[in-house]
Amino acid sequence: MIIVISNRTTKEHKINQDGYASVKYFGEKLADPQGISTRMAVASYSLVEDLDVFDEDGELNLSGGSPVYDWTLRPIKQNNETALLSEVLEQVDTDKLSKKWLFFLHGNNQTTLKNLEKCRQIEQLHDVNVIAFSWPSWGKLFSKELILKIGSKILKEGGVSKSVVVSALGSAIDIKKEKYREAVENAITSKYALHNALNKIKSEFIQPAKLSYAADFKISLLVHSLGNRVMEYMIKDDGLNDLNDMFDNVILHQADVNAKDHHLWVSKIKLGERVYITHNRKDAVLHISDVFGSNDKRLGHKDGGVRCTAEQVAAYIDFTKGMRVGINHGLFLMRDIFSEKTNDCFNALLSGECLFVEGHLPVGFSLREANVFKMQKEYMVHEVEEDWP
Repeated sequence: MIIVISNRTTKEHKINQDGYASVKYFGEKLADPQGISTRMAVASYSLVEDLDVFDEDGELNLSGGSPVYDWTLRPIKQNNETALLSEVLEQVDTDKLSKKWLFFLHGNNQTTLKNLEKCRQIEQLHDVNVIAFSWPSWGKLFSKELILKIGSKILKEGGVSKSVVVSALGSAIDIKKEKYREAVENAITSKYALHNALNKIKSEFIQPAKLSYAADFKISLLVHSLGNRVMEYMIKDDGLNDLNDMFDNVILHQADVNAKDHHLWVSKIKLGERVYITHNRKDAVLHISDVFGSNDKRLGHKDGGVRCTAEQVAAYIDFTKGMRVGINHGLFLMRDIFSEKTNDCFNALLSGECLFVEGHLPVGFSLREANVFKMQKEYMVHEVEEDWP
């Protein structure tokens, strides 16, 4: 199941007499200047055909056709949202829906359709139901050609200078910088709507579910790329950082936020039992983001020198040397046979499991410090788990 909560504009005239609408129901602007108003919808899909569709968060090492789906939205009136969540709980109770859930906060460059496609892939790849918070971030920033051009430099030289990115962007750089700036502003403004959405889901869904099913109910939070900017500003606002004990895992995935001083706000996260921060030093999208936003080094690349401590319940996972990771930005969407280890990690994380149980180091990882884990370039599939040193 996929549920969308969005602070985008809505087009009520797009709803037909049966109460359904296309993905064009949600627009590309904030519903109000404060970014507070939200609307909930249930999303469903059916297979149309296979086409070669590009998504910068997809698995960039793969080529070939991708399934294309036809999407339908069922917008929920605000006074009916509580009733919908009660219906969902009933479906969980009767096993029509599983007890594994994920709250997904997307990144930059996302239309409603692109975000829904990610939700579908997450649902199918990791066998979880998805509640997505969708904020306006569509800037037409990336193309397959641009990312692969930058990516070839990264793979060859281990990194890329800003001058190379600027050269690749050419005359489009100014407009792309402006679109990135607009997305960042929307991300910051969306902190209020995100807080409202989380608060509703906690009180009307998570708390009743945990009361009924205890440890059998699992729900985690996946924050991707520039979505971490929404999260950062919500956590930094003392009036909004009042939500706790909602999630089993909080995954700050390939965060498009400053690595420097991240520990000052990440250590304040009370939303979940465990916090995981992912790195891929060759992530091409984040290298391009450095230029769009005139940014410092991104948290999705490195830790910035000062990390959260193990006592602050944050663990760092460096996937850089993982098989087929390469320049990929959407590590949770990797799915080919050579990406099995990475996929297994995200299956566990998104299912609410503790990835690093104290005393045991999973196969394919090395332990750099008490809370810093690195995926090894090669590992033998017959190895058993090792004890931590």
